[in-house]
Amino acid sequence: MAEAESDIQADPPERRGAQMRLRGADRREHILAMAEALYLEHGPMAVSTRMIAEQVGISQPSLYAHFPTKRAITLALSERAFGVLEDRMRTLEVLGFAHRAAGKGLAHLDTAIRAYIRFAFDEPTAYRIAFMLETPDPPTPEEAAGLPGYRVYEMFAAEVEALQAAGVLRAGPPGVLAQSIWAGMHGLCALLLARASFPWADRQALTDLHVDLLVRGAAA
Repeated sequence: MAEAESDIQADPPERRGAQMRLRGADRREHILAMAEALYLEHGPMAVSTRMIAEQVGISQPSLYAHFPTKRAITLALSERAFGVLEDRMRTLEVLGFAHRAAGKGLAHLDTAIRAYIRFAFDEPTAYRIAFMLETPDPPTPEEAAGLPGYRVYEMFAAEVEALQAAGVLRAGPPGVLAQSIWAGMHGLCALLLARASFPWADRQALTDLHVDLLVRGAAA
């Protein structure tokens, strides 16, 4: 109740009706949505908590009741975006395939790469937030370990390493091949999203060839 009274006192009368309708989880999501829009328009480093609060229509103290720092907002946005990717990968069951028959390993790797690329094209805003925005305060190793996106990478890397051990994928230092494949996936997605006006070839044909090159290049 104290927070609600603080919001009402701090904000002009014309905003009070809207403020009363936004509490708790709804307010938190509203803050994240406005921060996301500002980040995409100006870049995270150019956005302040004051700008976010003004966009939401609340005072900075009210904003801090939900997110104590701008860094907390950035981490929440990153976690939400990475969470979409994790859910997508788990739904398509493209993680946890290394225990299956080695003869199907390349087919499952193909599916995993396509799922990642499809996520980028289906959820471009989430993808940009997760992978394409430079932030002033990247997560610490401890924070990173808990983010969905890092968990997805760790699972993906474990699958690649298991397929290497099974002789399906080319040998090499653990993690190097997985990161090379990940970089190849990201490169295609980032270029197509960031330079949409470039005269790219047919997206599906380009994706098919790119995936084929990644899979064949990783094969033993």
